[in-house]
Amino acid sequence: MEKPGTELIANLADIELDINYLVRRTFVIPTSLLPQFKLGSVIRKMRKAKIEPVIVADMDDTLTPFRREISDEMIEMIFQLLQQGIKFVILTSSSMKAVKDQVLKKLFAQKKGKERAFSNLYIFPAQGSQAYHFDTSKKNLN
Repeated sequence: MEKPGTELIANLADIELDINYLVRRTFVIPTSLLPQFKLGSVIRKMRKAKIEPVIVADMDDTLTPFRREISDEMIEMIFQLLQQGIKFVILTSSSMKAVKDQVLKKLFAQKKGKERAFSNLYIFPAQGSQAYHFDTSKKNLN
């Protein structure tokens, strides 16, 4: 079901034809379209149009199953986005401890030595009332 303020994507060609349509919009991409979704293509078109892509995701039931650890596949997808210089935001009602337990421990463990990409990672836990960003010089969140 579509959330208020979002648009349900029915046809991926629609957003690829008019990249300027993406500016300041929030989209829900149904699971059925994910195998066809060419995120790299959309990102290249956005950058060509001088639009900086930012991906914002909830944690429970989006990045992770509810109150469970993130999958290896999702870790890899997030890391690829971070390496491409795409800002990735985790915005959740969960606590920072839950974010660490469900996402960050595994992300940091699997990508040790590649911390530079984490400069594109932003975390807003506790219903967005707290803000964290990875400090690459100290290799920690602050």
